[in-house]
Amino acid sequence: MDYNKEFQKIGEEIETVWRRRDYDPAFLPDLAMAAAAKVPEVDTPELIRQMSSTYDLNYSFSSYDMHVFRNENLRIEILHWLTNPTSIHEHIFCGAFRLMKGRSLQVEHEFTPAQRLTYNCDAGHLTQRHSEVLNSGDIRPIISGSDFIHANFHLGRPTVTMVIRSVAQNQTLHQYTYLPPYLRYDPFYKTEHRKRLCARLEYMAQIGQSGSFEVDVLDIINTAAFDDVLEALMYPRVSSGDEVRLARLIDAACQRFPDAATALSVSLWEVRRRERLTAQRRQVEVQGQRFLMALMINLSDTEAIRGHLAEEFADETPGQSAARILREMGGSHDVPVISQDTAASFADFVDGNPYENNAALDALLALPLLRPFLA
Repeated sequence: MDYNKEFQKIGEEIETVWRRRDYDPAFLPDLAMAAAAKVPEVDTPELIRQMSSTYDLNYSFSSYDMHVFRNENLRIEILHWLTNPTSIHEHIFCGAFRLMKGRSLQVEHEFTPAQRLTYNCDAGHLTQRHSEVLNSGDIRPIISGSDFIHANFHLGRPTVTMVIRSVAQNQTLHQYTYLPPYLRYDPFYKTEHRKRLCARLEYMAQIGQSGSFEVDVLDIINTAAFDDVLEALMYPRVSSGDEVRLARLIDAACQRFPDAATALSVSLWEVRRRERLTAQRRQVEVQGQRFLMALMINLSDTEAIRGHLAEEFADETPGQSAARILREMGGSHDVPVISQDTAASFADFVDGNPYENNAALDALLALPLLRPFLA
């Protein structure tokens, strides 16, 4: 198959029909979904061989981004994912995406704003609305704005998605990223000051000792605006670094911004939990363990977790499958060795049955991995 001709034809057909609708964004998701359904299966290595020139040097969303069609109104992207899951986010464009290879856990959310912190950042409450496991061939719409807040956590390696989307025309709109459960901010809102701040953090992290780097971050916390402080605390060398140091930095930020203290602290620690578990999951090869960890990283709704476990492990109750997997993981990835009695109590707890409450079960449920069961 000549992939260049194939995607050129698809893009031109969408463009022709959409032009008749005066490029109304409301019509593109249905057009894109119909077009995506007609795309034949893609041989990924052959696609890369034929269209390696479409690799985008200036855009890095997935592990390997290809723009196989583009004009001033429309883009078709093939995104290849290895280990990097996407954040909880919204879009300033519309269209549709199709899973071409692999599996993904898609979680949709809604956000209720409660407090404007800065032009770029709000506090509020993020709740999960729907979750599903997508398989190869599944197609879903992309709606612009906060009506479609989602994350796709890719279960397969690699996972390949095709995105048919509009070109964002209004670059002044916010494209928020969400920090569960209380914050949203626009990571694309980069002033020159913030770019200098990020460069400063990177340089100081590379040349400084741990103490001097902390002093530099504290200086930012004590002098900068709230969204700059959030940027500093989200900086990877800070958020995934030493936990005791992070606690001191978060505490300093909460003292500086007391009105946002709860939202800031709870959200940053939840981000830390998810990042740590995601890093641990990369070292896990057993599929059942990887699946349970994906649920625990991305879901806070116990009923949704039970539902996904029941679908994935149909021969067991959700509690039985979760307990079995945890016993398999015992002694690694911060999971202790679990006795059969404790596993049985945990299974009953998950399934909503009467269970024997004891210190061992309490210690198990206190694990960061299992925190969603207590949400």
